Amino acid sequence: MQSLSNSIFHQGSRYEASAHAVPFLARIAVAGPPAVREDTMWLLTRLAVDRHDEYDLTTGINTAGWRAAAAEHSPEKELPWYEEQLAAATDEDQRTMLREIRDWVAAGNSPDAR
Repeated sequence: MQSLSNSIFHQGSRYEASAHAVPFLARIAVAGPPAVREDTMWLLTRLAVDRHDEYDLTTGINTAGWRAAAAEHSPEKELPWYEEQLAAATDEDQRTMLREIRDWVAAGNSPDAR
């Protein structure tokens, strides 16, 4: 997923291929393998609304509200979720990623307040 992300969305840039990828990504997000749905939703969200987009958005999209809601998830609230996901994960790459994020959150950091 990281290679695809870098190809169609890199440091906030979108490309001609980005729009063409959206219908396929949406299908994966809805009916793809469970292990890739979350990453696919992350990529779709970033394509639609990224951290710099509050300057370019049309009316009706409340990014400040979304960010405030995300900020309400304290590390203490997030850690049990990561532990649950880690216990259920069978893919070693996914387990490694979850461990890294869990440790980051356990140190008092937000996984992504945006």
